Amino acid sequence: MNTRRKFIKQGGVFLFGSTIIGPGIITGCTKNDIGPFAPYNINTTSCVGCGDCLDACDFEAIYLPQKSTYSIDIENCTDCNKCEYICTQGAIFIASAKYSILQDNCNQCKECLPFCPEHAIKIPDINYTIDEKQCVGCGLCITACNEKGGACISYEKTEYSIREKCINRTCNSECVSICPEGAISKNPGSKAIIDYNKCTRCGKCVSACPHDAVNPAKVLLDEANCTHCGACYSVCSDNAIGREILNGITEPEIDKGICTSCGECIDSCNQNAIIASEVTPGAISEIDNDKCNACGDCKTVCEYSAIDSEEYTADIIKEDCIKCGECAEICTFSAIEQKY
Repeated sequence: MNTRRKFIKQGGVFLFGSTIIGPGIITGCTKNDIGPFAPYNINTTSCVGCGDCLDACDFEAIYLPQKSTYSIDIENCTDCNKCEYICTQGAIFIASAKYSILQDNCNQCKECLPFCPEHAIKIPDINYTIDEKQCVGCGLCITACNEKGGACISYEKTEYSIREKCINRTCNSECVSICPEGAISKNPGSKAIIDYNKCTRCGKCVSACPHDAVNPAKVLLDEANCTHCGACYSVCSDNAIGREILNGITEPEIDKGICTSCGECIDSCNQNAIIASEVTPGAISEIDNDKCNACGDCKTVCEYSAIDSEEYTADIIKEDCIKCGECAEICTFSAIEQKY
């Protein structure tokens, strides 16, 4: 709080050295025939009757008959939910279904996007790549992709093989020792042999071989048919799948501040990934005036004039006002101004 306000609240007495300056001298000061403590005025056009200025004024110099009360015109209300979402006090309840996305069902195909008139559905835009040096060709990504309804990953080479590097190499048969299925055998002076009936393409032999002699299976990603669902990325434990996020969105979502609950998106989704919450039978849309702070945001955001308000505007009680300016500072609607 500035010095002027401290002065006023402490009774209007300053002490400079041994001199006492009282309120009569201060209030009499002028500059260019304009008093420093000009009166304040409330702009009734801007005032929404929220009552914030009442709490700011320690001297009860503001008169507000009653905070504005808001209600919903059911005839005009389209259940779009915009007012409910924008209300920071949680004072608005709209009796309509709320839409959300089931993450496990969504394959991020983006087929729902054109059906949303408000562009409220946000789908990640992510590029996936396969690092051939890291990939062991286990095939888990292929299975995961197919389970999500995709078919963009396939085998280019389905089996493991042993490179010529293995011949006449002295080693401790690390590949034989590490294979959990007993699918690799090796005779001295010859290449290792893989039993394809036992090999599960786990990849352990690839990293165990000190001579880089095990050539793993190989998979290919068809980027043109990729739905960017990320199922392959989730199951890969070899860090062989790269992921580049392009639009900053990591999970499919519905922007509730934009969604109007029209329901157009549900029928467009073949994965049954978009659901609507149940509505309590007999529930009606309403505003809880015990929580409402009469800020007026809901009335501004409503495009259908479905929110009514009984407006009560404030007045400055001139004889009680000490012109401290706190009410003007706290008013978020710029409804209080100093008049010269």
